[in-house]
Amino acid sequence: MTVPAERFRLVPATKDPSSVPVKSEDDDKGQWVLRRVGSNGVVSVDNQMFSVGNAFKGELVDAFVDDTTIQVWHQNHLIKTVARLRKGPVRKIRADGLHVKHQAEPPRQRSAGA
Repeated sequence: MTVPAERFRLVPATKDPSSVPVKSEDDDKGQWVLRRVGSNGVVSVDNQMFSVGNAFKGELVDAFVDDTTIQVWHQNHLIKTVARLRKGPVRKIRADGLHVKHQAEPPRQRSAGA
């Protein structure tokens, strides 16, 4: 009569280091951005366009961007990984037209004429 948390544990499938769960500090090496998939199944992240498939037309997806790859996630499922063509932070966290609460606003600069 034990509870499931006592009976089942998350352990690596093998002793191979590639199957060890991701550590939270590794998550700090990249940046999460929010995008909406276009009507043709294409997403644009940091001026790089690629297809994630027609099954995700119009859906909101999360993209994890680091210096070498872009991973696209939909409802906690990895749906696409592509090589990133540029380095550095992504300037636009949210795509235009997305109104998501509790998202940090990028710093804005005043124009010289104002």
